[in-house]
Amino acid sequence: MSEETLSFGDEFDIGSLPLLQRKADAVPPPSKGQARFFFVDDGTDDSPSPWLIPADPDPEVVVGPLPSIAEQVAAQLEPVSAVVPSVADLPRPAVAALRVRPQRRAEMLDWDLVASLANECSVPVADWLRTHEGEQFDSDEFEAFGTEVIGRVVADRQSMMVSATGEPYSLAEAEQLHRAVFNTLFRLGRLQYLMEDERVENILLEGCDVVWMELSDGTMVQAEPIAASDAELEGFIRDIAQRARNPRQFSHSNPSLDMTLPGGYRLAATVSTSRVAVCIRRHRVRDVSLADLVAWGNVTQTAADFLAAAVRAGLSIVVCGQQAVGKTTFMRALINEIPPGEVLGTFESDYELFLDELLDADGQRRHPLVYAWESRQGGEGGVGSETTAEQIINSFRYRLDRQIVGEVRGPEVWSMIKVMESGFGSLSTTHARSARACTQKLVTCAMEHGPSVTKELATEKLASVLDLVVYFRGQTVMLPDGTQRKARWVDEIAGVSLVEGQITTEPIFVSEQATVPAVPCAPPSEQLIRACKAAGWRPEQFQADLAEKPGRAW
Repeated sequence: MSEETLSFGDEFDIGSLPLLQRKADAVPPPSKGQARFFFVDDGTDDSPSPWLIPADPDPEVVVGPLPSIAEQVAAQLEPVSAVVPSVADLPRPAVAALRVRPQRRAEMLDWDLVASLANECSVPVADWLRTHEGEQFDSDEFEAFGTEVIGRVVADRQSMMVSATGEPYSLAEAEQLHRAVFNTLFRLGRLQYLMEDERVENILLEGCDVVWMELSDGTMVQAEPIAASDAELEGFIRDIAQRARNPRQFSHSNPSLDMTLPGGYRLAATVSTSRVAVCIRRHRVRDVSLADLVAWGNVTQTAADFLAAAVRAGLSIVVCGQQAVGKTTFMRALINEIPPGEVLGTFESDYELFLDELLDADGQRRHPLVYAWESRQGGEGGVGSETTAEQIINSFRYRLDRQIVGEVRGPEVWSMIKVMESGFGSLSTTHARSARACTQKLVTCAMEHGPSVTKELATEKLASVLDLVVYFRGQTVMLPDGTQRKARWVDEIAGVSLVEGQITTEPIFVSEQATVPAVPCAPPSEQLIRACKAAGWRPEQFQADLAEKPGRAW
């Protein structure tokens, strides 16, 4: 949190005070469960106030001027009499609260009690749903009813506790209990606390008690168990899948699950492994442009200008890379270059693009007309199911200017090829470790469609419709100060052609050093040059960059 936005009473994480941490490291740390005092100039005319800084890096405490928090801290930490160098240059005005990290809040709760209260609340909630069955109702209205029910149930439990012990819940305890029950009924239960941590990019579960969070800088952090047993976890995932807007089955007869969670998170789960396995992908960036990627150092301005023209020209592009590197984010940036007047159709196994939700600076939909298809698993026996291939066939009745097939992993590549054949400038993503490996994989996946798709046919078709492959890489790098970050960059942009019956990639941009975005290495084909120039590409900077390479001038 920056100095400009910090104010008295704000919540912040101890990680937002690197200066404090550096100074704290200059003195011997106290034992876990203890704390040290700092004297901090809080910006007033009074004498510097003593501040309490916990030794435990994940404390269930507040941090601030001791007179205002002594009672809250006394039962949690044993203060140590230690005065360390002044930290008067901390952000001002002084802050009187350290946000309790979400995972720590989850640890503090009695989850057996939460489950009991959630079961009690579920009866009137289910009755409300039955009463409104077949009606169109606002989810906010439903959740408001649930909040009212939870409030009554928690209040009743509060009365029982007072009668039994004479000690009521504190306001904070009652609020935490209320929220935990709400999350159990309407959100993701214990997982919700992890999802709310802005640093988290991926959550990986092996059973109920092996829980890891991957942060945006690539750091892996172990978290507390999120269920009492694997069976409870499996049942909870099943409940989430069944109450989704597009319901999915999750059982030993339907052992794998892919779905979009409220908030746009992507969940994958399976019971085909030795223990139930879950991976939740948190898309931290939805609204993104090529200009943003240039500013973040993911791509050069020269490459961004070329790609923007390629999108406007209606060229077909596949973005490839490793898992969780940011391929979908990169594709969103490319899609942002599509003129807003075009009618778009997107086809995904589970929603990730959310183009129909993106707004322009005036608060209007960036692309006013987006048909977003999501494959449907259907009910028992597959009744009501609909595949991406079937949806693409049906989409030809909707006057689409562009058909965008999201991620391709298997035989749906043949559908992607059909879209590229029939339409104007399709975009897709896939997993591959280079541009060349990407084209080879796409041919193999297309052949999985059936025996009628031979290698020769798949090769010829793909080479005739695919114009460019963008290889996007990611790597965790250590910084001089001992911290780390996850670097992401365009490693290669290549054209695609058919040479003597073989599909080949022709590099146009390549990275010359790990973490450094690709620079021009060879002119595009005449066909690509004509198409991009017609769409407004000015190749002067490309030519200037290329001229710096000996023997590679355009």
